[in-house]
Amino acid sequence: MKKILAFLILVCVLPGIARERNQPTADEQFRQALEMLETADSARDMGDLPTAADLYRKALDRYIGLQHRYPEWQRRVVEFRIAYCNQQLESIMRRMDSGTLNPAEPVAPGQMLPSVNVPSVVHDNDRADFIRRAAALFLKEDKPREAREVLLEGLRISPDDPMIRLLLGIAQCRMGRHQDAVFLMSELIDEIPGHAVARVVYAAALTGLGRTAEAEQQLQNAIEISPNLPEAHINLAQLLVIKEKPDRTAAAQHYATARRLGAVRDREFEQRLEQLQKKPAQ
Repeated sequence: MKKILAFLILVCVLPGIARERNQPTADEQFRQALEMLETADSARDMGDLPTAADLYRKALDRYIGLQHRYPEWQRRVVEFRIAYCNQQLESIMRRMDSGTLNPAEPVAPGQMLPSVNVPSVVHDNDRADFIRRAAALFLKEDKPREAREVLLEGLRISPDDPMIRLLLGIAQCRMGRHQDAVFLMSELIDEIPGHAVARVVYAAALTGLGRTAEAEQQLQNAIEISPNLPEAHINLAQLLVIKEKPDRTAAAQHYATARRLGAVRDREFEQRLEQLQKKPAQ
């Protein structure tokens, strides 16, 4: 009887063991989800929104499954990817409902993104340091897509790294993914309120979404934290002239400060200031 019972127990347990062994590892599940996510991004960029939506849903399912099965495995990266998939799905649904099928616009006109110097971090993970430097080089060469690819890998290796997250925010802005940049920068600023450069990137992303009042406040905050940041001054000057009631005086002051700090001359903006000066007061 005992032998029969033992045999029955073994028969019952073996299928469970086999299923357990057949389950993909966290790395495999993550890789599968990332491949699906990148394919969804490509479909979206090509304008194939129905296919993109389907792939984002499948990628989302995989990330949620990964989160449930391995709750502590690359937790922040998985949370970011889940939020990213949800945001892309919401955006696609809005575009499909409204009939707006054009790809995302690039950085908002007039908004400068900071040029970030990546210091060598001797004590840090060599791979993460390589990724920071490679991404910064890609951004300098105006290759945001390539920068984004290496930075997503950087997030997997070092999800809390502020520089990797900042560079990814810049890359997302350069590619017109303003909502993604807003998500990244808002989290980074919550963790590091004194990060002036992150606030400049955040403001550029907000401007790209048409949230100019919030962008203006972020730039004011950035200048309070770091008065010698030229991008903050020039971007604020740009926002001040497109307001419903333009503030030419303040815009001219911030533009002059940006030039003094090394910003490149913007003749088109100077002409805009001249036009405002000639325009009679309302």
